[in-house]
Amino acid sequence: MQRQINIFTGALSQIISALGSRALRHKTYDARNFPKPIQSRQGSGAHCHEAWELKIPLKGTLHCRFNDLNLDVRQNAVLLIAPKSIHFSTNHADIMRCSRWLNCLFENGDVHLALVKDRKAKTVIHYVLSSGQKSELSIMLGTSPNEYCDHMAMVGSRAGSGTSQIASGWLYLLFASMLNVITRATSSSPQHELVTRTIALLNNMAHDSTLTMKRIAGILNVSPKYLSFVFCRLTGVSPRRKLIRIRLERAFRQLQTNKFTVKEVAAFTGWQNQFYFSNSFRRHFGIMPSMVNGRTLSH
Repeated sequence: MQRQINIFTGALSQIISALGSRALRHKTYDARNFPKPIQSRQGSGAHCHEAWELKIPLKGTLHCRFNDLNLDVRQNAVLLIAPKSIHFSTNHADIMRCSRWLNCLFENGDVHLALVKDRKAKTVIHYVLSSGQKSELSIMLGTSPNEYCDHMAMVGSRAGSGTSQIASGWLYLLFASMLNVITRATSSSPQHELVTRTIALLNNMAHDSTLTMKRIAGILNVSPKYLSFVFCRLTGVSPRRKLIRIRLERAFRQLQTNKFTVKEVAAFTGWQNQFYFSNSFRRHFGIMPSMVNGRTLSH
């Protein structure tokens, strides 16, 4: 854990230093500004989150792909991806000019940081804020990180020529607050913190169809058997069952929008097999996915 803290302390310190010393061109992508339907020709890996996602290249320029739009984000600048904005997973061609970047995800009140180094070798280091750290971060920001990003995007869109400076000021406070809470020790029990971090990872990685409990356990530096034992004892369900519930409830909310087909929703929410998705959906909600069509159902 100390190694993770040192790694993320270094990454956040680099971002804070850059935000405070130079003018950076930050970018925001909001799907409401690009209402065209999803284009399947753009390849696999299409997904979205229900909260804000931030991408910050730490070495080089990061290429990001959206629906009929491509963005290049320069080193130490921040790309803010609005909730429910469909985007595509990073592939080898996207990182030809970027060897290191930080992802920040704020799903369901959680804060999940992922530092990507040498994507070809799949070197990804994760850090999830504990429950105590999340509370402290919200206190320092005056609101949750997700709501903070909402306010920041709104202010940035209304500002005039000083947009870049205003955005940098807001981002400076966000990352400085993160750095502050990460460097402080937590007092919660190790098992409760393990469950907190597991749920955060499940929330933030649910769209990944290749996600396994072995991989989650590896990120958390515990064995899959121990993770399952602790998680089941404290929550009453297995980590795998929790992941399925997250995916199903997220799929239900996406189907209510009437914007996507059942096949698209299944892909966006991490299902490799549409038939398995439909059957799991029916068992959980009592109806087939095609029957939702904007209705609110109890379960």
